[in-house]
Amino acid sequence: MMINSAIMKKTLFHLLLTLALNTSLTVYAQESNADKLPEFLHAENYTNVRDKMILAGWVPFHSDNADVCIKGDSRCDNRPEMLSCAGTGMANCKFLWKKNKQIMAICTVGETAVFDAICDI
Repeated sequence: MMINSAIMKKTLFHLLLTLALNTSLTVYAQESNADKLPEFLHAENYTNVRDKMILAGWVPFHSDNADVCIKGDSRCDNRPEMLSCAGTGMANCKFLWKKNKQIMAICTVGETAVFDAICDI
């Protein structure tokens, strides 16, 4: 059975167009529902980062798996969002935040806890 090449090209074009439209609509829907993060400066003090997160509608998230903040550690004292803080090396800390159903992590470095990156949970 011979298939007309013009019909085949038209069908393929419609199939690709439909796929492209559905994909772009899905991406747009995901982007429009994404919880936006404020902008942070490299080495910005975590106190400022924390204030920006709260103003943007994010709330500190406490994980049941979080380390305990050592008494007197200013990096995590009164910060229930602390997941972990290293006692050696670059003094890295990881803080968790939640908005709607999304949970994300902010990593800091140094004894004064300055912004390093948005990091994996």
